[in-house]
Amino acid sequence: MDYPRCRREGLPCASSRVESVCKNVVGARMKRGDMRWTVQGVNAILALRCSIKSGQLDGYFDRIRKAVARELRAFATHPVDSAIPA
Repeated sequence: MDYPRCRREGLPCASSRVESVCKNVVGARMKRGDMRWTVQGVNAILALRCSIKSGQLDGYFDRIRKAVARELRAFATHPVDSAIPA
């Protein structure tokens, strides 16, 4: 955010309202009864929801595909120890 420009133009530039809404909405969604989340899981769900709401779902899945492909390539170049029975 360009805070100096917002101040010069008399525009509101505090993010506290947005942060509060995000905290309440995310908190309400993620803290339902008997739910347990890891930080990684919460981040993945939030990224997915943001992608859906912003109309960028295709880009989200492209990033996921590339990440999985990188992991598979890394696994292929470092095979599991041969001492583990098949």
